[in-house]
Amino acid sequence: MGKLIFITGGAGSGKSEYAEQRAEQLAAELGGPLYYIATMDPGPRDPDTVARIAKHQRRRADKGYTTIECPTNIASVRAQLLQTPASVSTHRGTLPRPSATAPCTDSMDSQRLSHAVFLLEDLTNLYANEVYGTAGHPHAIVAPILQLAAEAGVVILVANELYRDGIRYAEETDRFLRELSARARKLAAAAEEAVEVVYGIPVRLK
Repeated sequence: MGKLIFITGGAGSGKSEYAEQRAEQLAAELGGPLYYIATMDPGPRDPDTVARIAKHQRRRADKGYTTIECPTNIASVRAQLLQTPASVSTHRGTLPRPSATAPCTDSMDSQRLSHAVFLLEDLTNLYANEVYGTAGHPHAIVAPILQLAAEAGVVILVANELYRDGIRYAEETDRFLRELSARARKLAAAAEEAVEVVYGIPVRLK
């Protein structure tokens, strides 16, 4: 199938709920495994973040997701899945954090990958982790996501609307937002579908 769906929206817009609904529907249609790629860094978290994560986990419970913790190096997700036995990669739970050096030679795993649905949440966390958590050696984001989308059944990418408030930020923050927006534009342009969720209502952009 090889499809990328780009979903964006402001905080509290309902984009996560919509993305999960789409992922679950598509996984049922394709009959393949359903993965949630979690990009939140597992380091110290404020109470609001902890509560938000717990809410998302409760909503996904018993819906068939296998969680992949991947705060950086998104390319390693594909590598891990292609060297994970079928009995493990289709288990509904949490896979170990991906290894960037895993071999990618199992053709049966490649076939299974072509029926898999991935929900990647979210682009902002992933990019922030690469910028601030890799000691100045960030990994690529756009190309690995596009490669995964080309080989998987469907990749649903959740992004955030962060650049519309008209506020003049400090130069470092403004540069981060510009660079994040540039990556979001490339991914949205490559996606077969782009949707903005506004007050819980999905608005199809393409």
